[in-house]
Amino acid sequence: TSEKGSFLFMKYITVEEASKKLDLSARSIRNYCAQGRIPGATLNGKTWLIPEDVSKPERSNGKEELDYEAIALGEELISFINKSPVSFLAIQNIEEVLKKHGYIEILEGERHHLQVGAKPMNIIKLMSLLMVDSSLLVF
Repeated sequence: TSEKGSFLFMKYITVEEASKKLDLSARSIRNYCAQGRIPGATLNGKTWLIPEDVSKPERSNGKEELDYEAIALGEELISFINKSPVSFLAIQNIEEVLKKHGYIEILEGERHHLQVGAKPMNIIKLMSLLMVDSSLLVF
């Protein structure tokens, strides 16, 4: 790379040049570019421009590691959305989930004797509001 003023100019090489430099087939280079595995590679029309300082990407065994926790969370969210097509049902379903996790309902106008560590929730169903701890959710 070379600097000119405050701009940084990057030199690029062709797929064929990268193929020779990295000892990979041109097809592999194009695939790596399309998969985003060669940082800085850009497609200009039908031609890949590859940074001159390219290094060989790590090989993949073809199996992507799955984030099972994220998948489970996504499935739980989809299930919640399917059960909650309107805001009233969303509040009702959130109330159910919170109760399962130890939250207790407190009502306005009543005295509360909460112990340290208690998990209070205040539900105002007419307005589709839910207050949990000090957070307010509006639907």
